[in-house]
Amino acid sequence: MYYRMRVFFILIVIGALLVAGGCGTAPQQKPDQPMEQAQEMGEDAWNNMMKNKPDMMKKAMSNPEMRSAMIKMMSEPEMKQPMLDIMADPSMKDVVRSMMKDPRIKPTAQEALKN
Repeated sequence: MYYRMRVFFILIVIGALLVAGGCGTAPQQKPDQPMEQAQEMGEDAWNNMMKNKPDMMKKAMSNPEMRSAMIKMMSEPEMKQPMLDIMADPSMKDVVRSMMKDPRIKPTAQEALKN
């Protein structure tokens, strides 16, 4: 009987220590990944980031996960017109010119102009 009480007491102490140490709580969630954050952003947040935080926008576009998501989104047929509207804006003339001369884009641009 005495032996059972000691074992029972030790189990209670161990259980209390585990709970106090956090083993009995729900697992911590990992921080949101950039893609998850982007999907949760509303239109106002995107507008704010593009207008007021260009460094944040550059950082987001430099992230490989974000970049692949942006490429996927911008490649969708319904994005063609907005993309054309942006690129056709006269203030984009220098940007478009420099993009077409970039060695990474030039072959694609030349092929597109032939067809």
